[in-house]
Amino acid sequence: MNRFLKIFLILGIFACSHANAQEAAPKDSAKLSDGYIYVHTARNSPIFLKDGKEFNASAGELIKAGGISVKCDSSQVVTLVFSNRLVLYARGPAEFSIEEFSQEQPFEMDFSDIKEPTTSLLNISVKSGIYYLSSPTPRATSRMVLKTPFGNFEPRSEQFKLSCLPEMAELDVFQGQSIFKALDGKADFIQQKEAGLVEKSHSKEMYPLKINTLTLLQEENEEYNFSLCKMALNSIFFDFDKSVKKIKAERLTPKDFLIKRTKYDYRW
Repeated sequence: MNRFLKIFLILGIFACSHANAQEAAPKDSAKLSDGYIYVHTARNSPIFLKDGKEFNASAGELIKAGGISVKCDSSQVVTLVFSNRLVLYARGPAEFSIEEFSQEQPFEMDFSDIKEPTTSLLNISVKSGIYYLSSPTPRATSRMVLKTPFGNFEPRSEQFKLSCLPEMAELDVFQGQSIFKALDGKADFIQQKEAGLVEKSHSKEMYPLKINTLTLLQEENEEYNFSLCKMALNSIFFDFDKSVKKIKAERLTPKDFLIKRTKYDYRW
């Protein structure tokens, strides 16, 4: 089947599923409340800003995510675990902002559940850098947008890598799929095991995205980085404290990984 015909069919399916998701989503928008990030790693003190003002953030802190920006130089590393269980791992140089992160609350987390805990909405604006992201299976009613200077990626993926450099942006989808929306509003689709590349150009082509197939060697080369994401994912337990109506997080110590309470639950 012609690739463009495939794209139109898949985008049509996505449009239908998005419409169904909107119908299935909570009608009371108040149920979507502020989401949080847990600072899992902040090596060599990357810069954190809240609404443009710098503040100190170190590993182990739980922070309301909306309005947070992070800057890393070449010696710095940051790993954030979002309360919907998405993990973002970045080695500097990198710069990004969390424009919005909200999720349905209250919720209960279960390590054995392969889906994210609740419906969520996440918008991240990426100025530069290379990022590894890993998450449970997104809910049908959730939406994630990764904004770059070259257009927006809307992944529905469990494992993907975003590269944003001065001349290009690329999303490598190792598990899942993604829509790409160019600056002129045109859309394209990135399937599993594909890399979608858009480069700085004055071209007015309808589909600026170049599609390449990910090789087995590329997957093997990135296996270590995604293993770090999975370790972070499985080392933080989020819960909702109904008494104070607030998200809380518990970091698991190495000793906790030796004793299982239930399958996939390594808490003490």
